[in-house]
Amino acid sequence: MFSSPFYAMRHGETSWNAKGFFQGHSDIPLAETGVRQVEENGRRFKAHLETVGISPSAIAIISSPLSRAIQSSRIMCAELGIPESRLATDPRLKEASFGRWEGLTTFEVKERFREERRLRKEDRWNFAPSGGQSYADISSAMGDFLQQFQQRCAAVLCPELRENKEIEHFRDPGENGNAPDGMSSNHPVLIVTHTGNIRVALAMLQGLERETAMATRVPQDRLLYWDGKVAGWI
Repeated sequence: MFSSPFYAMRHGETSWNAKGFFQGHSDIPLAETGVRQVEENGRRFKAHLETVGISPSAIAIISSPLSRAIQSSRIMCAELGIPESRLATDPRLKEASFGRWEGLTTFEVKERFREERRLRKEDRWNFAPSGGQSYADISSAMGDFLQQFQQRCAAVLCPELRENKEIEHFRDPGENGNAPDGMSSNHPVLIVTHTGNIRVALAMLQGLERETAMATRVPQDRLLYWDGKVAGWI
């Protein structure tokens, strides 16, 4: 059982989200609507933390390395009043690649790749578009991430952040690793990622059937909270 609490958030809306394009690894920035969504999430999250007696300054953020997630994370830092030294990235939080489907709508995919669409309907969890990844691939990456996260919660909730140009990266600090900025195991973490990643995390955490998890709506204007036993939305 994964018992370590955390918060999670989907990045704000992009122009491709609004147009219904498959996005995947295509690095699309937030649209104006997405910026407003994240700003509101930041205010909502700050009010929630104050209600439950947690100082917003205690939060650390681990983000997908895609720009829409990093941009969302930086907005959250600003809204919470925390420095960006509290922000790390981890490639395991990256959205699944949709291969040659990226930049296309569902209708366009149906028209161009009928056989792939048929195969996806038969086994959505294991299907990967040509050049892309499946839910199973993301499940493996998220499982590895959550396992490491759980292990490190026993000593330091957020592993060492190491400097790398503008952004820092989440990694296992090893035997002699230290947390940044005096962080301790009492510091809660916000994970900023993508729809598919949150869906597979919910499948693992709550034991959901795969079809149920894949159909779960993941809004861009809410935050998910896992308390160690059940998940809920803020």
